[in-house]
Amino acid sequence: MLRTIILLLLFSGALVGGATPATAEDEKVNLNTATLEELDALPHIGKYTAERIIEMRPITDLNALLAIKGMDKDEVAALEKLVTLGNGPSEPSLSISVAGVQVPVTRIGAGPVGVIFFPHSGSRGMVKYIQQNSKWLGDLTEKCSLFVWAYPNSTPFDQVEPTIQAYRSGDLSAKLPFLGFAAGVVEQIKKASGLNQFLIVGNSLGAGLILQDYTSLASDKSLSFLIISPSESFMPPTEKIPTLERTVLIGSKGLEIGNGDLRFSTDPFLKGTDGKAEAKAWHWFRKNNNEDWGDLITASRASEPIEWQTRPDGGRYRMALPTDFETGHKTIGGEINSELLSKLIRVRLGWADKAILAEPPLQR
Repeated sequence: MLRTIILLLLFSGALVGGATPATAEDEKVNLNTATLEELDALPHIGKYTAERIIEMRPITDLNALLAIKGMDKDEVAALEKLVTLGNGPSEPSLSISVAGVQVPVTRIGAGPVGVIFFPHSGSRGMVKYIQQNSKWLGDLTEKCSLFVWAYPNSTPFDQVEPTIQAYRSGDLSAKLPFLGFAAGVVEQIKKASGLNQFLIVGNSLGAGLILQDYTSLASDKSLSFLIISPSESFMPPTEKIPTLERTVLIGSKGLEIGNGDLRFSTDPFLKGTDGKAEAKAWHWFRKNNNEDWGDLITASRASEPIEWQTRPDGGRYRMALPTDFETGHKTIGGEINSELLSKLIRVRLGWADKAILAEPPLQR
């Protein structure tokens, strides 16, 4: 009897030295959602291979890893028990039509509040950045469903870079209309996701797209907005932008340098030539910008307390700081890292007090 039991244990691998149990599915590393560090920790996967895996996403076949320099069939086979391609929260989960092209949309998280991103002109890089740094989003992936996507290369998106170059070279008439695009994207994602509440986040080019459709978008009371550093080339004329509702606008407005000059380090995509007709977008931004948020973010980066000063006419100003949030152009993945992005979303949705914006950053 004892001999029979021992034989059974040997064949089942239950004794020391037996077969290694397969990794439980929920313990496997998801190649489509794992961070760079998690991938790097896998056997046969160094930093180079981990970076290539992230670039290849979405991965639907493990054998696709054979296209990576240095990976062979034995190494891929060894990973089979350790990884999954799963139905992870950051795999493309729906497709939308943009400029006549079907565009995949990645959904990060499964929460009841949708957050739809309209990225800057480097949209593919921004999507990858959010995916690679999703750990800094914290419990947002439980409370929210984040929808990220990249612009297609079709018209008019193929004219974005030439328009930017023309504007920055001094042609302030360089404009690119996108009327109807933002409203169409929001409508498709709302319908496909089945969610009832959304925060619409626009950055640079994406902020301009939202503003071009702002009248129709703002009529939907289920939407609120976070607009970061809009670009004048993609905005409608400011006189056509209605009073902002359920909207926070932040970015660079420029700072005084002590003599009343308001043009110091203004956003290069909002020409800040004071007193001239072409400065309309800049004046519109200064009027609507949430200066309080900008000051709090600056305080989180400043090595010394911010000092406000008084001019002879009674007006107050503060000197620009090297770490000032309100100078230059702000982009997600650049000045706005994923930790700050998470804070901005939390405060905008009312889940945190704005004081968290002044907390020293952990992500460097």
